[in-house]
Amino acid sequence: MSLEDDEIQAAREEEERRGRRPRHKTSPSQRQRIQAKMRQALREQNEALFIEAIIELGQTPGSSEYEESLKAWRAFSGSRLR
Repeated sequence: MSLEDDEIQAAREEEERRGRRPRHKTSPSQRQRIQAKMRQALREQNEALFIEAIIELGQTPGSSEYEESLKAWRAFSGSRLR
């Protein structure tokens, strides 16, 4: 294959990857349970329950994703208190 053919093939593969939806690691019933927990945490302003839910979603304490979620939670919670 020429360099141009390789580039075309790479572009096609990239577009195919973008079109695919990620598979969830959790079952539908588990997702529903986690979503219910998340809604309850939001309703009750319960940070501990929120943390349980994001850990169940696979976020590891100390990871950047976990820290970003907590930062968003605290910003949201703080804005509701005003």
